[in-house]
Order: sequence, then structure tokens, then C-alpha cells
Amino acid sequence: MPTDSTLYQTRPDRIVSEGRLELSGTSFAAPMVSGIAADLLAAHPDWTPNQVKGALMLTAAATPAATRPRIRCASPRNQIPRPTAQAP
Repeated sequence: MPTDSTLYQTRPDRIVSEGRLELSGTSFAAPMVSGIAADLLAAHPDWTPNQVKGALMLTAAATPAATRPRIRCASPRNQIPRPTAQAP
């Protein structure tokens, strides 16, 4: 994140290292997950919504350095297993 951005300047309590902020909540999570879903669909345009959801759920993992529970989502650049079963 640019260190001269408004968010960086107004939330110094959230700075974890230079250029990095720790933020949480659905208002921040929703656009992040939407972007990852868009990346998945760009890499796999034939996937159904359930397959995208499955890939997100199967590849989510707790971040080891987090002080509070968080997850990180995989991107198409990671090795994402192709969902094989469709939800009913």
C-alpha cells in the first residue's frame, strides 16, 4: 500500500510493516474475495459458481503469523486442485 495513501495516513495503529496494514471485516474481505474469484474464473472460465466456491474453501488456510484468526485465499498462481464433484 502506498505510504502516502489516506488509509495508511489515517490508520497508523493498523500498520504492521512499511507499506502493509492489518485490516479486517467484511467491508474489506468482500472485495478481496471477489477479486480472487475473478482471477479463478479468468484462469478457469468453464468453472461453475460451486466450483469457484469449492476452490476458495478448499484452499483457504489460517495464516500462521496472525494474532487473530484469519484466512488467506489461494490465487490461480498457486496449485489449486480442480473441484471434481458438483454440489447437489
